[in-house]
Amino acid sequence: MVTTGDEVVAPDLVPAPGQLRDSHTDYLVAAGRRLGLDFVPLGIAPDDTHLLERWVGAALDEADVVLICGGVSMGGRDHTESALRALGVALEFDGVAVQPGKPLVFGHRGERLLFGLPGNPASVMVAFRLFVRPALERLLGGDAAFWSEARPIELVAPVGAGKARDRFVPARREPGAAGPRARPLGVRGSHDLVTFGVADLLLRVRAGDPPRSAGDAIEAIDWE
Repeated sequence: MVTTGDEVVAPDLVPAPGQLRDSHTDYLVAAGRRLGLDFVPLGIAPDDTHLLERWVGAALDEADVVLICGGVSMGGRDHTESALRALGVALEFDGVAVQPGKPLVFGHRGERLLFGLPGNPASVMVAFRLFVRPALERLLGGDAAFWSEARPIELVAPVGAGKARDRFVPARREPGAAGPRARPLGVRGSHDLVTFGVADLLLRVRAGDPPRSAGDAIEAIDWE
């Protein structure tokens, strides 16, 4: 597991202007432990294609699944895809029509799998829950798949209409007379780690869906 970015510093350091703390590593390590897996953090790689090749190449030589956080967008300092191609990784896709979490990369080299996760905290969390975790559960012998655990739940408050991409909304579970209900949480953007951190449900607003009112049903999965 590699985090990338010259601007990223360890969580125990005080960021200088223009820097930010690494929130991905601890989250992913904890998410791996919930699956009974040992995620090995390799540190924070600089924004340099050749150095990133070395870091990721070493991981590919040792691990069955490699996770890279950041460097997967289209900016001038996003080097993950070029490093992967240089390492002989066959890229299957480099974006998904979801919000948050659009700049997700997936590839493989032989039987070794590689996920390039986005750089923003909420995007990492959603991409891991929707795509990486089901893949890991399948490797462990389960039958998980994308959105395979979804079930309807009643809304406590309204949710806006769907737009061009499927939108995934954090929510809190509340008791109701007929069973659990979902209270959607206001999100300030894909950097909003705190809101996603207090959620226990993830709601799906499909592209083009009409707005929903309190009392309507919506699709949800557990957000663990």
